[in-house]
Amino acid sequence: MPALRRLGAVVLLLALAGPAAAAEDSPRTFTIAAAGDILIHRMVAQQAAVYAGGDGYDFYPMLAPTEPWIAEADLAICHLEGTLSATNTGLSYYPLFVAPYQIADAIAAVGYDACSLASNHAMDGGESGLIQTIEQLEARGIAHQGTARSEEERLPGLYRVKGVTVGHLDYTYSLNGLPRPHRYSVNVIDREAILADARWAREHGAEFVILSIHWGEENHHPPTAQQAALAADLMASPDIDLILGSHAHVVQPIGWVNGKVVVYGMGNHLSNQNQIWGPSYWSTEDGLMVYLTVTEQPDGTFATTRVQYTATWVEMGSYRVLPIDWALAAGEGDRHLMTASRQRTLANVTMLGTEGLEATTATWPPLLCRGRPATIVGTAGPDVLVGTPGDDVIAGRGGNDLILG
Repeated sequence: MPALRRLGAVVLLLALAGPAAAAEDSPRTFTIAAAGDILIHRMVAQQAAVYAGGDGYDFYPMLAPTEPWIAEADLAICHLEGTLSATNTGLSYYPLFVAPYQIADAIAAVGYDACSLASNHAMDGGESGLIQTIEQLEARGIAHQGTARSEEERLPGLYRVKGVTVGHLDYTYSLNGLPRPHRYSVNVIDREAILADARWAREHGAEFVILSIHWGEENHHPPTAQQAALAADLMASPDIDLILGSHAHVVQPIGWVNGKVVVYGMGNHLSNQNQIWGPSYWSTEDGLMVYLTVTEQPDGTFATTRVQYTATWVEMGSYRVLPIDWALAAGEGDRHLMTASRQRTLANVTMLGTEGLEATTATWPPLLCRGRPATIVGTAGPDVLVGTPGDDVIAGRGGNDLILG
């Protein structure tokens, strides 16, 4: 897991020093993982209470199947919709989302380093809920963007990832009519404001800038005209390198705009939206995890050089988020429903073309050895974790772990 921190005085040093020189031996490189909307509906919370055995809520079993994918990345970014309650009082679900704070435990446990928080549900718990959400993430070492307690905190995040300074911005199209107590409380989409923030990040040392954005039309796979136009405007800027989209609750395509990657929408990662809700929700159980490789170029800039993705499916009832190809191979979940979900996702993600896109069928290819992966995940307590004769992903989860390859 990378040690992420918000840069303070270091930023000034980086700005004065100018761009870091390219390594003499090999270009610097890092990986990014991201996934779709985490939206805690009542049924999801009720199942988390079951997993906790009557003592609070445990969301980890829902996200656990994705841990080998998320934990492997150098920078993993989640998208959390709604707000959290630090005391689990005043919980509410649709249409106002105030979720148990233990979802933050699960987000941290599977390996997320940062979360985008700007969404149309960012003010569902009022200013108090917004602050509690930030505090719960910070208590678990998770960076956050899109909502803020001050103007200074509203500025783009700057993370150190394998020696590279990465900027992170986050904006939403709307707050569902709820009041924003301060302009800095939630970033609402404004083209000039986004470009100004991206420029600020670049001027303060960011070598690669990510924009998370909550946009588009719900349950609509093709990017809207507004999405396409805004993507073209933003990607014309030299200060934005990658767009990670959310909100549609269905998988939207991945495309290249001005030579840079736009992930228009990653669908739902965890929610209770499903086919039973009606025809427009037919594919809301589908999701996407993306895994991007970013590499330093000869001129010292950074570019996305590899785009991989894995289809996921939310198993209703258990609410496990299942990487479909892994689940099919392991005999987990409903084979018929997952196969149909996978077909939908692959069709939607490649809607704008397949060039440069790689569908992964197991844990990320760098973790494979002759097609034979093994995943070994520890518990929250002390463990002895021993690898197999092949290549392994071994992840401790807490306690004092002895890990042997």
